[in-house]
Amino acid sequence: MVDDKGLNREENVSVNACDKWICSSCIGEKHLKAVIDKKGIIHKCSFCGHENKAVTVENLSTRISHT
Repeated sequence: MVDDKGLNREENVSVNACDKWICSSCIGEKHLKAVIDKKGIIHKCSFCGHENKAVTVENLSTRISHT
């Protein structure tokens, strides 16, 4: 599927954490927000729907569990 910006979008929907993306705008904690801004890639956020710097929820939870 191609959206109105001409970008390809997958139509598959999954409930796996590795398929969910979260952007820095959806995170309130300053350190995690900074990590997403530094390490993330531009991707559609599964929570707000905007395209921002984002990481998978799985990646974020791994970072949290190692701190």
